[in-house]
Amino acid sequence: MHDLPEIQRRVKSNARRLKLRIEHHQIYLTTPPNTSEKKIQAFLKESEQWLITTWNNNYAHTAKSLIPMNGEQISLPLLHKTYHIILKTDQLDSTKHSQNMIVQDNLLSVNAHQAGSLLKAWVREQASIYLPNQLNQLAMQHGFIYGGCQVRHAKTRWGSCSSQKSISLNAALLLLPIELVHYVLLHELCHTRQLNHSAKFWQEMLRVDSNYLQHRQQLKHFKLPAWWYAN
Repeated sequence: MHDLPEIQRRVKSNARRLKLRIEHHQIYLTTPPNTSEKKIQAFLKESEQWLITTWNNNYAHTAKSLIPMNGEQISLPLLHKTYHIILKTDQLDSTKHSQNMIVQDNLLSVNAHQAGSLLKAWVREQASIYLPNQLNQLAMQHGFIYGGCQVRHAKTRWGSCSSQKSISLNAALLLLPIELVHYVLLHELCHTRQLNHSAKFWQEMLRVDSNYLQHRQQLKHFKLPAWWYAN
């Protein structure tokens, strides 16, 4: 049996029952608010055989695809840079990030045993620098005011905007074409004026992105590298 990844828990206010699902080689458990740990553990025990069977039949054999390939390219369009991944099999000190990954010119030399997690951490570091800067530029260009920006490694959403006009962005945006990055950032900026998806919101989007319908469809079909979904 293939080792199962850690189960990611989510509490949803509108959930009426416990639910397990597998997506992008991750296992998600959705629970209603205030569900007791005893009930959760009982549900997991009851669902164990289904989970193991489903994983082994549909996901275990493709787990190797989550490992970055030697020589694989990683593009960061917003930075106008493309890197080649070089996997190193040397036994490096796992406590020292700088020894496990070296960035030089257009090469990313990375410890093969931790390649996925190291690459994701590096992308997030870059995203934390460049995405807020890009958001600020677009806000100034189009006259938006927002309350702050956070960059996270989100699982399902490209971005969000709170009622306090604080914007959260998915670090994976750095892997998208520039026009799709701009679409997501402008989408969240428009939410600072219309915190919904009403007709007024889409009118606001049309004002700042005349091709927003095309970009919206492209975003739905964009696929991130498989290793981005690894634990």
